[in-house]
Amino acid sequence: MVTARRRDERLKDVPQAVTAMTAEQLQREQASDQNDLQQKVQSLSIASRFGQTGGTYGMRGLSGQSTSTPTVGTYFAEIPTPTNNLGIDTSAGPSMYDLESVQVLKGPQGTLFGRSSTAGAVLITPAAPNLNEFKASGGLALGNLGYFQGTLAVSVPIIDGVLAIRAAG
Repeated sequence: MVTARRRDERLKDVPQAVTAMTAEQLQREQASDQNDLQQKVQSLSIASRFGQTGGTYGMRGLSGQSTSTPTVGTYFAEIPTPTNNLGIDTSAGPSMYDLESVQVLKGPQGTLFGRSSTAGAVLITPAAPNLNEFKASGGLALGNLGYFQGTLAVSVPIIDGVLAIRAAG
């Protein structure tokens, strides 16, 4: 199921090119940052200007680095992510954890999600809190040269079936 047209539909019913990855696929493919996503999705590229702290998404050769408006719209929880005064899309950040799915829409997009984009859109959907029970999950990665990475997500129901809070870091 994808939300490429702001409603839940089966991927094969969407009349445009969409690459969708679920949380399980992201974990299985070990896609933990924007560079890993770039390797998993054809025609998607990341144009970083200041190391790995940010950059803009590019698609099919269109990166929008010469304009202040990005050519690939980025949305977190269906909300357009802002750009700063330098025209750098701050949403192409390094970490990708505690996500429900990532969908990459290829080709021109209208204003269906709040702003138009000429090359495509990246829809990042965070994991939703569990409304009925306490849940926690985490991960730990160690590597050579002092590499260490840890993640933790906690979901706490406040009112059963109605209200819950989820925090991740």
